[in-house]
Amino acid sequence: MLGNGNGHKKSKKRKLDLSGFTGTSEYHAGTFGLIQLTDGVHYVREEGQAHWLITDIESYQPEIARSTPFQSWKLKKTGEITAILECTDGDYKPCIDSRGKQIANKKYKLTDFWKNTGLDEVKFYLYNRTLMLTSEY
Repeated sequence: MLGNGNGHKKSKKRKLDLSGFTGTSEYHAGTFGLIQLTDGVHYVREEGQAHWLITDIESYQPEIARSTPFQSWKLKKTGEITAILECTDGDYKPCIDSRGKQIANKKYKLTDFWKNTGLDEVKFYLYNRTLMLTSEY
């Protein structure tokens, strides 16, 4: 914690370092048990206070897991407190559900992900029910 000159303490901003995650030594359960997480994703979830992000990605799985077996997920900063979550099939085509309908990008009007992580975006791959950082693929 750092002082801000008027007796109040403010948090020191930090950036999550994801560079060391190149594989996993353990798999961690997702929120609903539909997917498993690698060490890197577990780190983002816990240290970045991003349970909501992993839960949102997992909640799409009943709709798209069969029609889009390989998924690329990206949470991208769109403003100071806003973001968009995008899903593609790895070839930059939007994820589709079992009825052939495109999964809409999810917009967040309020998130503190940037404050908690220091990252402007984060990318994951989901394959064979395993959510991983792109460096862990």
